[in-house]
Amino acid sequence: MKTLLNLSVFCASALAALPMTAAAEGGFGANFETTITSSKPDSAAHFRFGKREVIFDGNDIHFIRDRFEDYDFEENNETTDDANWTKKWSNHYHSHIESFNIGIAGYGSDKFSTTIADSASFLDLNGNRAIHLDFYLVDAGARLGNSRFGLCSGLGVKWDLYSLSAKNIVLNKGQYQLEYQYDTTNYVYEKSKLRVVNLALPVALEWQSHNWGNFYAMVGVEGNLRIGSSTKMVTDKGRKIKNKSDLHINTFSCDVFARAGYDGLGVYVSANLTPLFKDGKGPELYPFSAGLSFSF
Repeated sequence: MKTLLNLSVFCASALAALPMTAAAEGGFGANFETTITSSKPDSAAHFRFGKREVIFDGNDIHFIRDRFEDYDFEENNETTDDANWTKKWSNHYHSHIESFNIGIAGYGSDKFSTTIADSASFLDLNGNRAIHLDFYLVDAGARLGNSRFGLCSGLGVKWDLYSLSAKNIVLNKGQYQLEYQYDTTNYVYEKSKLRVVNLALPVALEWQSHNWGNFYAMVGVEGNLRIGSSTKMVTDKGRKIKNKSDLHINTFSCDVFARAGYDGLGVYVSANLTPLFKDGKGPELYPFSAGLSFSF
């Protein structure tokens, strides 16, 4: 279906670029019209791709841009007052939840902290690389009246990849709690990693500016369902030793996040309100991440 949408938008864009002389000569463009408009004919067929929509209504094709960047109000005999713009713009609300985010990750022994207690030192990152990745491919939202605010939600998948400071540490799920030991006999290790994958459901309040650019800002909360976790150790000979286990990591978690940016490029921060491990099953650590956000 997504391929079909891409093809639809590509075709509409290509046709819009045809010379207007074709229409004057009665050729292919004679019955073809491309407009950027704020109306949607009731009997038309609609195809959406990200922030844009292609409408087929009989003989005409309308290429709508949700935020009306290139809409010529003067040419279409319409006013540009804020109230009129808001009324039109509210009919084409598109949030910035649908996105790809990449950043640095870590955890702390307290909420909104970046340091860990001595009891959790065996999971110390010590400046080692820790990466956060996520994709939000489902987007739903609604504007709050004619205001600049809207409620939005979506569905995404998140990966947190932690490279531990102790390269020879072996993590195991014990009967009662997380267990660890340092392997000093079998191999020489170069890496020891912890990976956590979550399914995410965010709910956010978003503000969008519409009369001086496509700036946006949002704050929200997010529920997470752990769908995978594992460890990986890499030896100096290139051997990879993997262990797929939940390691007493919380099945459900919750975090708060904020994003801000212009058009498709922004920044984000996220901090967990629930610990990484189940109560009493492992050290109390609260994940966080910050980085760049790319909206679709």
